[in-house]
Amino acid sequence: MDCVRKSMAVAAGLCFLLSGCGSEKTAYPLVSVTGSVKYADGSLIPAKRITLKFVSQQSPVDAKTHPRPGLGEVNVEDGSFIVSTYNYNDGVIRGKHKVTVQSLDEKNHATDAIPKRYGDSNSSPLEVDTQNMPFDLVIEKP
Repeated sequence: MDCVRKSMAVAAGLCFLLSGCGSEKTAYPLVSVTGSVKYADGSLIPAKRITLKFVSQQSPVDAKTHPRPGLGEVNVEDGSFIVSTYNYNDGVIRGKHKVTVQSLDEKNHATDAIPKRYGDSNSSPLEVDTQNMPFDLVIEKP
């Protein structure tokens, strides 16, 4: 019985070590980002909540491995933001991104504080590259 327990413990330990201590493995390296979101005149955007989505322009590694978007939350008090791709505040995939921005009310419904075109990666004029930080995103007033 002791032999079985020891074997199970060794097997569990090997699985733990081989899995990278439980860390998330990704084919896409991440970069920590900083920046702000404000109107072109430098004023803060009046909203209860502002969300960001960084859509990587990297190609898929294969048919099953696509780049994951980074999701951001803006501090509406100062316009700064954090971005998470796999874990809280871990940044974005290295490279170029299309960026979407949405303003939301207390019920998470879209508001008109940000023009609608910024809410879709096909129409948003915002593009960033992780080689050029900080990301100071400028939004036109509606």
